[in-house]
Amino acid sequence: MKNILKKAGITMGIFLLTVLLGFGLICAVYSLPGNELRALHVRESGDFLAEQGDYWQLIPGKTQTTLDNFTDCIMLLTSAYSGDESILDKAINNYRVYKKKATKQQSCQSCGLLSEKEQKKYPYARYWHGYMIVLRPLLLFFNLEEIQQLNSLILLAYMILTCILLYRRKKTLYIVPYLLACTYLTPMTISVSLQNSTIFHVTSIALIVLLACYDKKWFHPYIWIYFMLTGMLTSYVDFLTYPVVALAFPLIFYFILDQKNKTRKNLWHMIFYSAMWAIGYIGMWASKWCLSTLLTGKNYFTDASDAITTRS
Repeated sequence: MKNILKKAGITMGIFLLTVLLGFGLICAVYSLPGNELRALHVRESGDFLAEQGDYWQLIPGKTQTTLDNFTDCIMLLTSAYSGDESILDKAINNYRVYKKKATKQQSCQSCGLLSEKEQKKYPYARYWHGYMIVLRPLLLFFNLEEIQQLNSLILLAYMILTCILLYRRKKTLYIVPYLLACTYLTPMTISVSLQNSTIFHVTSIALIVLLACYDKKWFHPYIWIYFMLTGMLTSYVDFLTYPVVALAFPLIFYFILDQKNKTRKNLWHMIFYSAMWAIGYIGMWASKWCLSTLLTGKNYFTDASDAITTRS
């Protein structure tokens, strides 16, 4: 019983520290200088996105090549926000500014140039918007088209490194199935869509960590914490795209690496680790509402519950 309580305490401590770290990183990126540069690169991105529209298809008629430019505009505008609110207020409410009576692309095209009468400010507090810890600094140097090119290289690097690690683990049999599974996710589309690439980033990082650290003494005995952290990272960066992939891939790879147990124990592992991932995912999401409510005194659960009801 003492051992169970000790492990539960460690797990809870890591969960709370991760929540605080996530919030601290959001505060940190809001304190970065260079608002004018970010606005300039968002305007350049808006020109590019305006040519495509909300749901551009890389191959006309092929729905699997559809880009979610609608949400990419939200991500860009949120990452470029530079209002006068306190850093704490920005980190909680994640504001974005739209041009009145305009499309999201047109709002991007006018980013940083609107007067108070021309703009409308929206909060988006029910998500963490963790993608900003990468996107907000990148917008200091690149516009969306350049970020897409960088994203393509990173996704390719993930896949190559995963194959190398499978080879080093003497699991070459699984390289082709892994690549086929990635192909099913249409990397061509993911690489040029901010919205659709977040889960692929989380999944790939999780796979690389698992393959690199599986047999480490500090890692393997606490494998459930790995699944919890993967669920938390998924919730931190994602907009409800295809989050279950960030559970399925690591879980499959875990069973590829651990083939010694019998079916009954494997079934228990599948249920337990899936539950830990779900605790991380749901807990991280709910922690944003709890933290926001505690820091401001405003009830953030109402908006979140309304959104959950609508989506479900």
